[in-house]
Amino acid sequence: MTRGNYMTYEADEAGSRSKNRFKFEVFWGLNKFLDVFLESQEFTMVFDYVCDIELHYDGSYEFYQVKTSSAKSYTTSKLTTVGKKKKSIIGTLYKIRSKEIKEGSKLSKLAIVSNLQFNDPLANAQPNAELAFTQISDKNKEKILSSLKKEFNDEEINLKDIFFITTDLPIHSYKETMIGKINT
Repeated sequence: MTRGNYMTYEADEAGSRSKNRFKFEVFWGLNKFLDVFLESQEFTMVFDYVCDIELHYDGSYEFYQVKTSSAKSYTTSKLTTVGKKKKSIIGTLYKIRSKEIKEGSKLSKLAIVSNLQFNDPLANAQPNAELAFTQISDKNKEKILSSLKKEFNDEEINLKDIFFITTDLPIHSYKETMIGKINT
């Protein structure tokens, strides 16, 4: 996908309103910024335009949807339940992929980031590990595929480069953790 196509993505209008009441995603974004910055300075980070956090590289994009919860784990049902916005959490993220497929564009990396572990027997317990939705249990994969097919009118669904990331940024002390990381 060329950078010129970026402005054709649909803007997410809910994020900027919630930013005033929920700052965890800002701190996660800053945490991600520092990690990526140590590898390369050849990127742009965008907050709350198409997705919560975005990384723009010369020839590719990464989109991160940050979700927190006080539950024990993040379930497939939580990902696939259609809410007031007419799309599930995975469906909201998948809108980006659907657009890329229709335009024949390069597929972006898409990820849901959470403070919770994804409830799947194949999930890696290591924090910040990327769990590819192509590598989850067949039962959970089928639930996700079925949900997305309903939301996207039986389009061909492609889960390649779509991940679930369990962050190690602590939900109750993220500010202190980030101050320490920035000082370091």
